[in-house]
Amino acid sequence: MMDENLIVGKDMSLKQVMERITCNRRGVAFVCENKKLIGLISDGDIRRAILRGSNLMTPVHKIMNTNPISTEKTDKKELKELCEKSKISAIPIVNSDNELIDVFFYQ
Repeated sequence: MMDENLIVGKDMSLKQVMERITCNRRGVAFVCENKKLIGLISDGDIRRAILRGSNLMTPVHKIMNTNPISTEKTDKKELKELCEKSKISAIPIVNSDNELIDVFFYQ
């Protein structure tokens, strides 16, 4: 079962998302709408947004990565290779409808 703190809604504030990221201890949250993956936000994205003038009440959809790398693959070796190639630490696993079903973490 996936940690509910990994999933956030697009209208949540940066403060709410920061709280979720703190709870999930992964440094990232996946933005979903009707179970579909629509974006990704990392603690680094939030930090950079605040430095550019966003505040803690800014909705996450204004700064999220709207084109995150995702896959339908579940083979751990392939997922690890994709992380290494893309230089990322987490890959959302989606189904054919782009619904978030799992997350692969490199570590």
